[in-house]
Amino acid sequence: AAPPRDDGSPTSVHHDPALDDARAPTAARRHPPPDDDHRFPQFVALLLRNLSLLRRNKARVLAQPPLLDFLVRALASAALPVQSAAAAALWALLHHSEKARALLRRDPLAAKRLDDAHRRLAREPSCNPDADDPVHAGQRAILAITHILAGDDLPDSRDADETAPS
Repeated sequence: AAPPRDDGSPTSVHHDPALDDARAPTAARRHPPPDDDHRFPQFVALLLRNLSLLRRNKARVLAQPPLLDFLVRALASAALPVQSAAAAALWALLHHSEKARALLRRDPLAAKRLDDAHRRLAREPSCNPDADDPVHAGQRAILAITHILAGDDLPDSRDADETAPS
């Protein structure tokens, strides 16, 4: 608060434009431009993937249609790490979630984006399946999503144990 003047009213605060210039780099770091920097959408997709790994969070993510739309749009990203992170997040959402499967099956844009991402990643050479390779991770995630949406996903190891003959 500004110190009071002699008459008891507060003094006006002088605005120094030089401080605006000094704060500009800090503001730019806090709010990166999403179109110029592919790391921001990648981090959002990775965050959604991490949230979706827990069953109790899947419903919360699916209850927000813009989040699912973001992931579907990110499949068409020119940046492979963004595309791979979005595919991994969708895979995490689809795993053991009939609601997510139904939502993606009903969305014609999702099917088109999945096909486009599958074709694009199939053309990209994968470096090393054991390394942190976004192409390989994206290929695996898109393949898993395709199998899940087709209804021919592989049984979980716990399910295989229960159905194995004794």
